[in-house]
Amino acid sequence: MSQPFAFDEEGRTYINETEVLKGQMIVSAAGISLPADFAGRAQEKADLLERRLARLEKQLGLDPICAD
Repeated sequence: MSQPFAFDEEGRTYINETEVLKGQMIVSAAGISLPADFAGRAQEKADLLERRLARLEKQLGLDPICAD
């Protein structure tokens, strides 16, 4: 099994770019990718969840978890 991590002569860990690139090529060859609008939709969902959480906190009389 290939390892995406490697160690330098001082013992520091780093990402083995060759193994990462091999993995990317395998995924690309299989035709797997995220939809073009994935990031936009993910942000919309996150915003919706944040608003729902704020409403729940308010109804339950809790202090907000996140302050704007």
